[in-house]
Amino acid sequence: MADFYPDVAVGRDNGLAYWGDFGPLKAQLGVFDGETVNSAVADHSKLVYAGRLTWDFWDKETGYYFNGTYYGDKDLLALGLAAQTQDSKTTYSIDGLMEKKLSNLGAVTVEAEYNHDNGLTSATNSNGWYGLASYLCPVVVGIGKFQLLGKYSQKTIDSLPVEDKLKTTEVNLNYIIKAFNARVGLYYLNQKDDVADTSPNEVGIKLQLQM
Repeated sequence: MADFYPDVAVGRDNGLAYWGDFGPLKAQLGVFDGETVNSAVADHSKLVYAGRLTWDFWDKETGYYFNGTYYGDKDLLALGLAAQTQDSKTTYSIDGLMEKKLSNLGAVTVEAEYNHDNGLTSATNSNGWYGLASYLCPVVVGIGKFQLLGKYSQKTIDSLPVEDKLKTTEVNLNYIIKAFNARVGLYYLNQKDDVADTSPNEVGIKLQLQM
């Protein structure tokens, strides 16, 4: 992932949050206790301010949470802008998502994000981005459909004496049985760290079952 946002190691942070849907616009705003957030700022007594705006050009994603995909049940074209700040240190991101049904030819998804951190998550400035593309086959095989997904991300950390780049490549072959409730897949993951001069590979099986 390219995200650089402080979080809480266990549970949720204390604070106030507001969200609302205004036609194609979704607004999410919050003020939170900075003492429990693992940010890089010196004074954790400062409050954390966070916000996100999302504009849906096609079908609307209603509610608070974003699914990211509807496996062909919706046509999505969305653009989002998010930011978080504490004690004058900030991080922000710009992201876009397109998911399009292709009638009897399945569905395609394209997603991308750019993120910049100005000392909020780490002591040095950082930036990153990722791109994702997937194709959901329309043919039902057994009790589900196959999906091919590829993703590439890159993080750049401006550490001294040289900047460090972490590049991640991931390929998934998923078997979608019931959207998010029942999925199984094979994945290949490669991460290359320029400074550590390592490039480990990982192959595995993913399984998700929920009511």
